[in-house]
Amino acid sequence: PIPLAYTRSLLRFLNLWLTLLPFSLVRTFTDFNKGTWWENQPLFVVPLTTCFIGLVFLSLEDIAVQIEEPFVVQSDKLERLSSWFQMDADEMRDLTGRLQAREHYDPVQLRAAEYNEPL
Repeated sequence: PIPLAYTRSLLRFLNLWLTLLPFSLVRTFTDFNKGTWWENQPLFVVPLTTCFIGLVFLSLEDIAVQIEEPFVVQSDKLERLSSWFQMDADEMRDLTGRLQAREHYDPVQLRAAEYNEPL
């Protein structure tokens, strides 16, 4: 697993980069709109672009954190699943013990006995 300090410093750097990103995009978008119909319009595209880029990079960072330790996030579900497996294994062990205690095993008679049906 990656140390917590590394993950936190990476997230802090990403937040700083996303904070400074609009300042670098203003000049790019002002040069980009010269000679177009929105030349003197306000730059509403800069915050939208920054939000989209932030969503992509923060989502990637969250996915990376979950990939590096996949079982920590869902430990409750894994514990519940393991208890279900334990109950199923105990039930199969009990059924196997009961079936082995019989001298002659006939699945048809066992099935009929379960439903109280005569053969």
